[in-house]
Amino acid sequence: EHVKNESPQLILLNVCSLGERALDSVYELSRDRMAKNIPIIFELPDNFSSDLMEAMTLKSREITLKVKSHPMDVLKVLRDRLEIGDDATNKKINLIEQNSEKIEKELKNKQINSKPTVLIVDDDSDALFTIGEFVKEMGCNTIFAHNGMECLLTLNHVEPSLILLDIMMPQMDGFETIKRIRSDKRLADIPVVALTAYAMLDNKDIIEKNGFDDLITKPINSQLLSAKLKKILKDKIYLYK
Repeated sequence: EHVKNESPQLILLNVCSLGERALDSVYELSRDRMAKNIPIIFELPDNFSSDLMEAMTLKSREITLKVKSHPMDVLKVLRDRLEIGDDATNKKINLIEQNSEKIEKELKNKQINSKPTVLIVDDDSDALFTIGEFVKEMGCNTIFAHNGMECLLTLNHVEPSLILLDIMMPQMDGFETIKRIRSDKRLADIPVVALTAYAMLDNKDIIEKNGFDDLITKPINSQLLSAKLKKILKDKIYLYK
């Protein structure tokens, strides 16, 4: 009622006093045309009790199902809200398009030897570096892309042995990216493994239905990554002793 009558510029919600009802409040405000763009800040306790944590988790999943979204889609909305202007990414894509011949030459040089090539797609530079180091230690070439658009542009010039594709990315997420990959006959058979920081019991079903071959959760477990790459690449992989 206060929001409707006074049109505040900011809303503070105390989670200790409201508990899971804080999430209900956010949900209701998001459905109101006049209130949905008002910034909301949660005041959180120093330490969550196990009861409050469980109640908040259950409520968030309830609301997620109510709006017919997957929890990973909710994370994407949050990320997109933070990435209000992604000019840097747009400039990067334009630069790739303008220098496609140079990129093609560089990528072909990486495929001269018999090592398998792994394309790693993630908008987090730290994640790209960490995963890239793991993959290099297994004797593979690495190619990097920072988003779905950059991934598709790269695939115009090279056919990797495997793609490690992050689910949550700005502009074009992993679900849309793999949809376009699978629709291209030239790329349809390339193994694609989903990378996600959000693990749920039904993740495997969601991943398989969307065309992924497997799933790896973050933070990356190097032993698990190694086992899955060996399984997918089989005799193509050359481990350094």
